[in-house]
Amino acid sequence: MWKTGASCAGQKVLDRELFEAYKVAGFDMMEISLGEFNGVDASKAERIKEVFVPQKVRKLSEEAGVGLWSLHLPFGYEFSPTNPKGELLSQMIKLDSELLEMCAEAGVKIAVIHPSTEPILDSDREEYKKLSCETLFIINEVAKKCGVTLAVENLPRTCLGRTAEEMKLFLDIDPSIGVCFDVNHLLCQSHRDFVKSVGDRIITTHISDYDFIDERHWVPGHGQIDWMELVELLKEVNYQGVFMNEVEAKTDRQHKPDVLTYKELHDANMAIFEKYYNK
Repeated sequence: MWKTGASCAGQKVLDRELFEAYKVAGFDMMEISLGEFNGVDASKAERIKEVFVPQKVRKLSEEAGVGLWSLHLPFGYEFSPTNPKGELLSQMIKLDSELLEMCAEAGVKIAVIHPSTEPILDSDREEYKKLSCETLFIINEVAKKCGVTLAVENLPRTCLGRTAEEMKLFLDIDPSIGVCFDVNHLLCQSHRDFVKSVGDRIITTHISDYDFIDERHWVPGHGQIDWMELVELLKEVNYQGVFMNEVEAKTDRQHKPDVLTYKELHDANMAIFEKYYNK
């Protein structure tokens, strides 16, 4: 139905063992997401560039036969597009620009970005939307020059992008911008309404399950999502991307990847596809 993949969220290294774990599990694609560095001070985020070495990672990808589908740009307060214009915002734009150039070198074609952090008061919401759009415009201009497509992720709770209507604000910045559809982030709107509204702009996904109370990032099938409906919705809008799982796989003290989690995720995806075809 679609190629399958997983975010490497929770991993601290990008090495041969990680890529081999993906291959053994059956995944076709990887999203590079170095979660250890997200939500921390900007100086630590510089370490991302020490881990994400484009030529090295590209070689590992080719050797394992696991494609590099996307990179999740850093997120958290220090890396939010809604920061007031100043040093933090400048640092965020500089780092994201450097990472977009590294994406091009590694052959990564999609960069996922959060449009805000939280909490956001209702009284500040309009100002935050304006700030986010201004920042995303700047970053998208860099992305276009690098041949990378920016994918804005829908977010939960008080974050920006919690409904299709808010997502359209970011899509209106430039026709080149797409949506990263995180299926466990919708708390204010149904999957059907969201996909019907912005589905033709969805270029990548974050797949996991939840209870509709808050984001959970559970293995698909462990929550309340109607997967048959969701698959049908994606097919209706002719989604051409990857079924990209975003469920954190822990590592042990030697930073060895949790192969069992990846295998469980892949098996869960195959069960969904099989059930859909046999329904």
